[in-house]
Amino acid sequence: MQGEPEIVARGVRGFDSNNGDLEDARRVVAAAIAGASRQTLNDEGLLKEHVRVELKRYIQKLTGARPVILPVLVQI
Repeated sequence: MQGEPEIVARGVRGFDSNNGDLEDARRVVAAAIAGASRQTLNDEGLLKEHVRVELKRYIQKLTGARPVILPVLVQI
């Protein structure tokens, strides 16, 4: 992974980018990618799903909301 994950949050109650939630979410995404198996890393669909599940779990735990998460991977 090159650089930091970029996260855009719109309309999620209780998820505030000003109090560090966005930075924590970036760490969750980075940890999900770092902890992914080799098979997951080699399959874009599996990686997107893995990131989506981990981020959704974090936001649900934080806010109680059930957000829609659309992972987008950019390969260089």
